Amino acid sequence: MKPQTRNSNGARSWMIATMVLALISIAMVVTGQQFDLQPGAAITEIKPGPVIRVNAVRDKAVYDTIDPGDAAKNLIFNVKLRGSCPENYRLAAVTASIFSEKIKQSREVKIGFNPDHRSIGPEHGAKWDFTQLSFPFLQPTTSPTTTCNDELARRTAQGESRAALLQKGFDVEVPGAFKAFLYVTCHKWKPGFYEDPQYGAETRLPVTIHCMATDYQPPRTKVEPKRTAVPDPPIESVSVLAEPAETLGKQCPVNVTFRGKITADANSEYTTFNTKYRFVGENNFKSDWIPVSVGRGESKTVIWRRFIEAPANNPSGTLKAPGRVKIPVFRGWMLVEVMLPNGVKRSERADFSVDCNVQTRIKQ
Repeated sequence: MKPQTRNSNGARSWMIATMVLALISIAMVVTGQQFDLQPGAAITEIKPGPVIRVNAVRDKAVYDTIDPGDAAKNLIFNVKLRGSCPENYRLAAVTASIFSEKIKQSREVKIGFNPDHRSIGPEHGAKWDFTQLSFPFLQPTTSPTTTCNDELARRTAQGESRAALLQKGFDVEVPGAFKAFLYVTCHKWKPGFYEDPQYGAETRLPVTIHCMATDYQPPRTKVEPKRTAVPDPPIESVSVLAEPAETLGKQCPVNVTFRGKITADANSEYTTFNTKYRFVGENNFKSDWIPVSVGRGESKTVIWRRFIEAPANNPSGTLKAPGRVKIPVFRGWMLVEVMLPNGVKRSERADFSVDCNVQTRIKQ
């Protein structure tokens, strides 16, 4: 019995050891079955993504058009691949695709492989294999025109010259322009029915947006003419008074005196301002221009006298007394004008009236 027991325990130990080794092998196989896709080139100076050129056609200050030549060409990406099929499997199909989230479209290409191999990349898929993927043109997730205009606004806000950026052009690197997928199908080349496993990898591929130089000309800034300081006016004020302003009961003609006052500004650029003045009144009355000199900050009095004749009797006027007709009251005005270098300065009007109806005295 004891030998049987030892044999039973030995068999059980052997089965456990076999299962552990199987699990370890499975873990190693799963690790070896992974495939990977990344942007990159064997020579670091080579850009991994294509260049899409954008121009400003309708408005030289706004990017709006992808270059037609670029839109007709394929997008060529430099990528690196690696990975391996399980043991006893070989590569059966390898494809890659790019996807634009903006327009919900994709492009797919087949990748060449050796069906006798189960790995992509040296050392059984442990190292990278560099290759190029060429896809029919597809607009990136972010519109190239939007990319250019946003970058132009950003750099202008940071203080760069908008005109210089447009006239020289600039590049924008877009690291995640497209989603990219790798699909690998492995096949077991042995008699019998086997399900072909498929493996995938996902990454993002970059592009360079070249915002092309334009012949943009900034709008001309209107140069405001230099304004010289306006000097203080040589004459600060002009006034006139009628003396008397109202004449009653005097026999015409009567004399009315108009006393004008011309005051020079205290800050005038003229030490003495030599000018002319005149009196102006109703019914197009105008005196001759008369020279006058006024010192800075001083006042000069000017005088004019008018002799007022009795107005003509109004035949339809009312009787003032038996045998006499009431004479209409004369009403007029006067002002003073003073010549300035760029016009004239006027006083307010001084109104006056003359009543030529003599008041008779009643004898006591």
